[in-house]
This record gives sequence, C-alpha cells and structure tokens, in this order.
Amino acid sequence: MNRKTFIVWLMGMSLGVSGLLKASEPATDVSQRFVESTDYSLLAEPQSDLPELILVFWYQSASSAEVYQALIEQGLNVTLWPAIYREAWRPAAKLALMAEQLEFTPSQQQQLFQRVMAMSKDNQSLAVQDHKAFVRLLSQTSSGTDDTATEAELTSANESDSTIELDSDAIETAVYDSELPKRLKTLQNRLKQLPISSVPTIIFKGRYIIDANQAKTSQRLLQIIQFLDQTTP
Repeated sequence: MNRKTFIVWLMGMSLGVSGLLKASEPATDVSQRFVESTDYSLLAEPQSDLPELILVFWYQSASSAEVYQALIEQGLNVTLWPAIYREAWRPAAKLALMAEQLEFTPSQQQQLFQRVMAMSKDNQSLAVQDHKAFVRLLSQTSSGTDDTATEAELTSANESDSTIELDSDAIETAVYDSELPKRLKTLQNRLKQLPISSVPTIIFKGRYIIDANQAKTSQRLLQIIQFLDQTTP
C-alpha cells in the first residue's frame, strides 16, 4: 500500500468511526441525562406482580390527562390507578374503578378526563353516593353521547342501537357493585406501600417510579421510560 492509498484508507476509516459515534450519541446522552434519584427512583424491592406500566392519577388533574394522552399515543398499554390523597378525590377514584370494570377504551378514558374536568370548571362535583350521576357520566361516555343531546335524540339513539341498552345494564352493575369499596381500599393500601404522594406518577416494570417533578414534560417522560426499558436487565 503506497502512501497515497494509505491516506485515503485512513480518511475512510475516520469517516466510518465518526458516523458510528453520531449514531450512538443519543443513547450516550440519555444515559448521562437520566440519573437515579434525579430523573427516576428505584424501588427498594421490585414488585413483580404489578402491571408493566401504571399511571397513578386523578381525573381532575390536567397533567394526568396530558401524560395519559402522551402514553397512549405511543401505543403503550397503560393501567390506570386512581389515587386518593385527599378525601375529595374519592368519587373520581370510584369512577375510575367503574370504568375499569366496564373495560373502557383509552379513547373513552380520555373522554372521562375531559368530562370530569369540565364539571370541575362548572363548579360541579361528584358525590360518593350519587349513583345516578355516575350512571349518567358513564353512559354518556360509553355511548359517545353529547351532553347537550335532547331527550328525543337519546331515545332515538337507544332505539337504533340495541347495544346501548346492554351497556346501560353493565353500567348499572358496575356503579352498584357492592365489592367496589373493598377493591378501592385494597388499591389504596397498595399505593400507601409505595413512595408516591402526587399525581401524575408512573410505576414502570414494578421497579421504577417517575413523578411529575422528575419527568418535567410528557416528552421527557417518554424518553425516560424508553431509557429504562432499554437498560433494565
């Protein structure tokens, strides 16, 4: 190999290494940015029985709604755990378990977020024992009914779609389920065992906790989740 050929070969090798470094830069930056205790917390004992991705939330929390939307837009399977950090949060937590029992879709869950937050803006609130309000809210969300629909429009919809009546029966069952308080208490006891005190908070793979202060933005939260997914043994 003469000197000229050697120089050309060396330049080619340099360009190849440079390209490789650029390709690996994001992963290197991520590993430097996302640090335990600063960007996420590690549970002292892994909880292997937990779903892979849990969002601890409150329906009246706009940031919870934003995080949920970001997660489902990425096609992630999200389990919703309602928190009760104030007694006023209890009705929304009951609503969440009802929606879970009814197997609401992500789209329906987003509608619930919007409806409950709209009620709050109008100075309306759910009461723990207001079963009729729960039925109405779940029915509207399940059927996609507009809040402003007239009684005639609702009757027409019921007559044209036999599944609406079946959904109503399921909703009544979920709202009046005598086991619901027990399920809610079990869930809250589980949350009390975890170092979580605010919403929205992510529990990932039963090992990691990411709260709003650590995530800072929804986009950054997704990056942290991706980083942890790639680095978990």
